[in-house]
Amino acid sequence: MPNVDYSKIKQAIKDFLHVPLEKLSDETRLTELVRESFILVEMVMYLQDEFNVQLVQDDLKTAHTVGELIRVFKEKSAS
Repeated sequence: MPNVDYSKIKQAIKDFLHVPLEKLSDETRLTELVRESFILVEMVMYLQDEFNVQLVQDDLKTAHTVGELIRVFKEKSAS
């Protein structure tokens, strides 16, 4: 499976959340973008389908920012 592209993941997050790219810096906390945790879960499910990457709950324990979430997807796509 090819490596997932950073900019494509960021674009998919933007499309799902309907926010401008400027709000999606690597340091932006996911909780700043989304108040309800179920929306974060839906977004992760969307990204998994979009990029054909399967994550488990433990994979997301370190993903608190946009950059960390993208890193998790990139790492899982490479394995």
